[in-house]
Amino acid sequence: MPQNKEYVSSASLVKEISKLHDHKIWFTGLFNPLLRLFNKQVYVNKVFGNLTIDKALSEYKDEYCKYSFVESIRLTEEK
Repeated sequence: MPQNKEYVSSASLVKEISKLHDHKIWFTGLFNPLLRLFNKQVYVNKVFGNLTIDKALSEYKDEYCKYSFVESIRLTEEK
């Protein structure tokens, strides 16, 4: 399971991609109280839940991370 050295949130991923393409993204916490209210519901947790891959799955004897998170976004988004 290749991945970056550091964990990255979806919001950070969107911010970096939008910054690279010179787009402005606004994030709001306006709906957070409503989401917390329905947090026990399965469908809300599936949509807004945590999907983290354990770092132990990416442990190799050799160092395979050659690029930082920001550099990897830049390389994959270049045209």
